Amino acid sequence: MTQLGKLLVVAITVLAMVFLGLTTVVMITAENWKDKALAETKKFEETKSELGKAQTTVAEIGKEMTLLKQSHDSSLAQKDQMIADLESRFKDKEAEYQRVNTALSVAQENATLSSTESTTRVDETASLRESLKSAQDQANTLKLQEKDLNQQIVALTKQLEAARNTNERLRDEVATLSTTLSSAGLSADVRNVKALANPPAVEGLISRVDATSTRVELSIGSDDGLVPGHELFVFRRAPNAQYIGKIRIIAADPERAVATVVGKTYLGTKVTEGDVVSTSIKPRG
Repeated sequence: MTQLGKLLVVAITVLAMVFLGLTTVVMITAENWKDKALAETKKFEETKSELGKAQTTVAEIGKEMTLLKQSHDSSLAQKDQMIADLESRFKDKEAEYQRVNTALSVAQENATLSSTESTTRVDETASLRESLKSAQDQANTLKLQEKDLNQQIVALTKQLEAARNTNERLRDEVATLSTTLSSAGLSADVRNVKALANPPAVEGLISRVDATSTRVELSIGSDDGLVPGHELFVFRRAPNAQYIGKIRIIAADPERAVATVVGKTYLGTKVTEGDVVSTSIKPRG
C-alpha cells in the first residue's frame, strides 16, 4: 500500500469516529430533554389533578353549607313558631288560672262552691303548671339544638376556609409550573406537553429556507401531529445519503410548520430546499 493510501485510510477512520461521537451526543441530548419534559409533565398533571379535587371540595362544602343554613333557618322558624304558640297557650292558661283563682276566692267568700268543684279547679291548676313546665323544657331543648347547629356552622366555615386556602395554593403552584415550562421553551398546554412526550412518526420535506439558512418551512404541520417544541432530524438523500443536523418546531399550521436549526449542522453543511425531515434518526427510504 502506498503512503497516500495509508493516509486515506487514517483520514476515513478519524472521520468515522467523529461522526459516531456526534451521533452519540445527539441521542444522549434528546433522551435527557425527553426525561425532563416527562418529569415536568407528570408534576404539572399531579398539580392540576390536586387543584381539580380542591375546587370540587370547595364546591361541595359550599353546597353543604347552603343546605345546612337553609335547614337551620327553617328549623329555627319552626321552633320560634312553636315557642310563640306555647307562650300564647301559657298566657291563655295563666289568664284562665287567674280566673279560676278569682272564682275560688269568690266561692270561698260566698261559701257556695262545692268541694268537688274546688278539687276540679285545683286539678286544672296543676295541669296548667305541668303544661308550663313542659313548654319551658321544650324551649331549653330548642336552645341546645340551636347551639349545636351554630357549632356545626362554625366547623364547616373553617373547612371552607381551609379548602379555599388549598385552592389558592394550588393555583399558585399551577401558575409557577406554567411559568417554568414557558421559560424552558415548553408549552404549558397539557395537550402540547403530551404531544412532546410522544412525538409522531412523520416525515416531510423542507419547502423553503431563509437567507441565513437557520429558519425553514416544512411541508408537514399540525395535522401530522407536530406541535411547537418537537425536534426533527434533517437528512439529504442525493447525491449521497447524508445526516445534516436537527431542527426545532416553533410554529405549526395544519399543513405546514416553521422550524429553526438547532445548534450547528454536521460539518457545517447548510440546510437546503428538498432536504428530508423526520422524527426518527433514520428517514424512511
